[in-house]
Amino acid sequence: WDIDTLKRLKDYIDPKRNILEIGGHCGESSIFYSSCISSENRLYVYEPQVNMYNLLIKNIKQNNLEGKIIPSNMGIFCYEGSGKMHNIDVDKGKFSDSGGTVSRRYNEESDKNCNFGGISLGGDGEDVKLTTIDNLKLDNIGYIHCDAQGSEPFIFSKALETIEKFRPVILYENPKNTHPYLYD
Repeated sequence: WDIDTLKRLKDYIDPKRNILEIGGHCGESSIFYSSCISSENRLYVYEPQVNMYNLLIKNIKQNNLEGKIIPSNMGIFCYEGSGKMHNIDVDKGKFSDSGGTVSRRYNEESDKNCNFGGISLGGDGEDVKLTTIDNLKLDNIGYIHCDAQGSEPFIFSKALETIEKFRPVILYENPKNTHPYLYD
C-alpha cells in the first residue's frame, strides 16, 4: 500500500467514524489512516506477527499516536482461538531470496530479503491468537482495510453482524489476483 494509493482512498473515509485495519504490518498505512479521522475517533489495528507488531508500536509512539491508534497483537480470522503463521512468505522467493524461512530471516539471515508482510496463516511458524471481526464488538466502524494474505474470505465470513450494523466501506486485497478492491 503505497502512499499514492492511500491518498486516493481518503475520499472513502468518513472522518467521524472509526477504522478497522486488519494486517497492520509496521504501521505505514495506520499512520496515514489516523490522519483521516477526527480526534474523537479511533483506528483499531490488528497485527498477528510479534516482530511486525513491535514495529507498529514503535511507529505509533514515534508519531505520538498513542490513544488514537489502538493496536492489538492478534490475528483476525473465522474463529476464536489460536493458530499458526506460515514460516515462509507467500511470495516464495518471488520478491525474496529463495529457500529461507521467516524465523531464519529474522534471526540469522537478516542480510537476506523476506517479504514479512507476505506471511499468511496456516503453517509451522509463529503461534498467534485469533478472533473474529464480530467478536471484537467495535463501535461506529466506517471503514475496514483488510490485507491478510488470502484469509479475506474467511475473515469476512465472520463479520456479517458488523458489516450489516455499520455498513462500512471495505478495502481488501483480492487473493486471486492481488489487486485491491474497494466496496462502498
